[in-house]
Amino acid sequence: MPTIKDIAKVAGVSHATVSYVLNKKGNVSAETIRLVEKVADEMGYTINEAASSLRSGRSKVVAIILPNVSLSGYKRFLDGLEAMFSGHGYNTALYVTGDDGGKEVAAIDSVKSLRPEFLVVVSTLNDRDAYSSLVNFGTKVYFTDRVAASDDPYIGFDYSRIARDISRTLDCSESVGIFLNSLSFANEKEFAGQIEDSLKACKSNASVMVVQGVSGQYEKMAFSFFSAGNVPSVIITMNPDMAAAVLSVAYLYYDDTELPYIISLAPQNLLNNNRITYYELDYFGLGDYVAKYLLGFESEGRTISNRQLDMTFGRCLRDGSSGSIRLFSIDTPSTDALRTLLPIFKKESGIDVQIVACRSNESLSYINQFEKSNPFDIIRMDMALLSRFGDSLFCRLDEGPFDLPALNEKMIDGIGKEYSEIHGVPYAIPFDPSVLMLFYRKDLFENNANVKLYKEMFKGVLAVPQNVDDYIQVSSFFDRDDNDTSLTLKGCSYTNLPVELIFLLRTFSTDDTILSMSKKEFIRAMQKMKSLMRHSYQLRNGWWGGAIDAFANKDCAMSIAYSNYAEMLSSYNEMVLSKQVGYSNVFSKKPFLGGGILGVSKNSEKKRECAEFFNWLYSDRIAILFAMIAGSSPCSKPYERSEILSVYPWLGTVKDNLMTGCRRSIFTNLKEGSDQIEFENALGLMLRNGLNDFYEMGDVYKEIKLLLTKGVR
Repeated sequence: MPTIKDIAKVAGVSHATVSYVLNKKGNVSAETIRLVEKVADEMGYTINEAASSLRSGRSKVVAIILPNVSLSGYKRFLDGLEAMFSGHGYNTALYVTGDDGGKEVAAIDSVKSLRPEFLVVVSTLNDRDAYSSLVNFGTKVYFTDRVAASDDPYIGFDYSRIARDISRTLDCSESVGIFLNSLSFANEKEFAGQIEDSLKACKSNASVMVVQGVSGQYEKMAFSFFSAGNVPSVIITMNPDMAAAVLSVAYLYYDDTELPYIISLAPQNLLNNNRITYYELDYFGLGDYVAKYLLGFESEGRTISNRQLDMTFGRCLRDGSSGSIRLFSIDTPSTDALRTLLPIFKKESGIDVQIVACRSNESLSYINQFEKSNPFDIIRMDMALLSRFGDSLFCRLDEGPFDLPALNEKMIDGIGKEYSEIHGVPYAIPFDPSVLMLFYRKDLFENNANVKLYKEMFKGVLAVPQNVDDYIQVSSFFDRDDNDTSLTLKGCSYTNLPVELIFLLRTFSTDDTILSMSKKEFIRAMQKMKSLMRHSYQLRNGWWGGAIDAFANKDCAMSIAYSNYAEMLSSYNEMVLSKQVGYSNVFSKKPFLGGGILGVSKNSEKKRECAEFFNWLYSDRIAILFAMIAGSSPCSKPYERSEILSVYPWLGTVKDNLMTGCRRSIFTNLKEGSDQIEFENALGLMLRNGLNDFYEMGDVYKEIKLLLTKGVR
């Protein structure tokens, strides 16, 4: 491998300069940084972590000792741990023991040679003295999942609480079996003891059968529950592999109606077996929390909260419904996700949902026709159309077969007014709510040469824009016409859609309605918007999907787009997996809402079937699956799922914005029954006329003021 001396010779700089660049230190010009990085890359240079650790006495390495990674829980834990540590420049070294104490001792010896800063362990050993030499050496050792001695550094699940939660679902008359790895593991002993104590508290002679079995022998040991004569009516297992083994053996003895009730601790999983009830543990979240704790981002707690779904998760009963529902929608990622899931609904309910979808820019003309003749049972429309069409096309959802209170309990707090109600009456339900967000290329913002050059050009820090002026300046920096070293063609994307123009104009106003802007403020705002257009990758006939494509294809460094279209980024694995995608709230007083709603047609004769469809679509199980595929949801449960947030990390921000954002309420002066989309299109056309110099800015201001004052019908 080339040395620093070799790189310095080829680049024509000093050894010290190369060292400063590679270690991101010192005062080096942007041009020199790019030169050294280019030469180092071409010569195949990589930083020698081992040599660095010898100089410092410690390496940026995290050693991890696990019983196995074949069980999905430990795999998810490892994913969470590695994701956080790798984002902070740490390498990980994994050792798998197979619950063999001898292998664990050998792993400890191997770890010593790495000189790791941290060691995270799920231990098989009862004797912790084997780790004392590492502790003395300066490595921070933390135990997890399996409860350690009270004085050991430990972060894990509260197994006593888990046992109490499960016990509360059991009947005192039931006989219980517990399938675990070994009572020598303190957490499993605590769990089994708490189950037994809880049962005996309500029935002194309660029967509890404990079976122990190591991985690889689960099916063999599962026979123990069925060979003793008194088969437990409830069997509780420590992981889903055990549960699957119990179920396989049970089918040898019983049919579907006679199976024992099986409860299993399990990592969060979207596709569980509906013959098993799962108590879900967020192993990814545990790994993330452990890493944050060791890095100093979390400050306390030996145990973390367990995330638990309803104990009836996965059990969906048919009630004999049949027939079909016709649903009108537009082509979006959310519609595609619904198509993917609908065969499940048909299988479980017997109801066939037929989707007819059009292009986004065609939907309004179709919906206008539905007032005269409507062949659909359910209509998906943009939430901004609710005020215009809601009470003419849709039936009320607080009447008839609809269980609106139960549906509202599933929803994000505060989402109903913008997405459901007209004058307090619910006519629709949110489908794929979204907010305008700023997406940016983290790798470009964190690039050492870019940071240095930006400082040289603007005497400031390259950072995520906090206002429109920042956005324009950063866009100019990443515009290749202004900066020939830029790795993107333009600084940002521009869709030319009315909503984006209105949003940008609104950021210059002193309130959220645009009504208060003076002529002078308006002209200054339009001049800044024209400046931004010059640095934009323009999509003249684009939609939000086009903005995301331009961003993902690295044509621009930033993109303002609706979050439900950001699902498209998940198909660009290189960007997502390498964490190149950054996200932020856009610079606005209140988040700008968008997305679709679902309403049931007044003339539909399938209202009961529609109600059943809503109950299915917004159930925890389907809402979670929908969010994983579509990257959006009006329900609160998906936002608690670490495996969903790992794919769409911006969703946590989206949820907060959905609770506080606005769209329909921006134009409070609109006449009752006004068409907000028509209003927005008219306003957007006036803004485009001004930006394209078709009219004088003063004349455009007068026309917009007149429109804003009178509204449209």
